[in-house]
Amino acid sequence: MVNPAYDGPASAGASTEGTSADVTPGSAAQTSSGPGATSNVTEEGSSSGSGEASSSSETGSPGTTGSAMACAAAPPADAPCNAEESDCDSCDDGVCTIECMGNQECAGRSLLCAAGMPCEVRCAGEQSCSQATVVCPPGHACEVRCVAHQACSQSVVQCGDAACSMHCSGSSQACYQGSFECGAADSTMTCGQAQDALPGLDAGRSRCACTATGC
Repeated sequence: MVNPAYDGPASAGASTEGTSADVTPGSAAQTSSGPGATSNVTEEGSSSGSGEASSSSETGSPGTTGSAMACAAAPPADAPCNAEESDCDSCDDGVCTIECMGNQECAGRSLLCAAGMPCEVRCAGEQSCSQATVVCPPGHACEVRCVAHQACSQSVVQCGDAACSMHCSGSSQACYQGSFECGAADSTMTCGQAQDALPGLDAGRSRCACTATGC
């Protein structure tokens, strides 16, 4: 998935002017629009059913929006953990950790990361985070791990303005019909195995990489 506001070299098959995209046989191209810009999304399929969308995050102009420095932003904690205003189970080493280990433990919930530190959400039980919404911190890195059958099925991950990732493994339905809303920095969905239904990528806010690999 490539966003024209991103200042690095465009990925193969996408015009640097954002005016056209080349689609190879057997692949599907999807185009979405954000305020003032058009995002070109390319998802490549294979005979095994896996899909991949990619864009580059090479060096741009440091200090400018879309530069490699800004796109990879992952600042350390700058505020204490506030358990009353978040769903953190622990804040060890300056990371808010939300653990949903049992079957359907966090299903249907809104999982709120602490605002002042990086966040990691672990969904390790069957349907543990099914239909849940993960709200990442506004200015810190966020990582969501879905490692069981339908662990994050129909869930929504709302990335913030720092690096953001979602990992789907342990089942071909770990992230079944999920939604990954890319943030302003690099946002990456990675699948350890192909998913029966490709989780949706929303590049509406993205100014950097918004990619899905192995899904």
